[in-house]
Amino acid sequence: MRSYPEALIQVLSRLVSNAGFHGYGPESPGEIIINIQQSGKLVRVEVSDKGIGMDRETLARIYDP
Repeated sequence: MRSYPEALIQVLSRLVSNAGFHGYGPESPGEIIINIQQSGKLVRVEVSDKGIGMDRETLARIYDP
């Protein structure tokens, strides 16, 4: 597998950091799940959490620059 490890680390770090910061309150426990699967030369990385989610207004703007 060929990759750019620094970029991958930065993306994963930001995803986990954002999930922890925005998904849970200071006193609420959290769960962040990272699933990695390799198929030949391809790697699939999934990051999910059990946090509070987004309100409709935020969700509507999720891909806005």
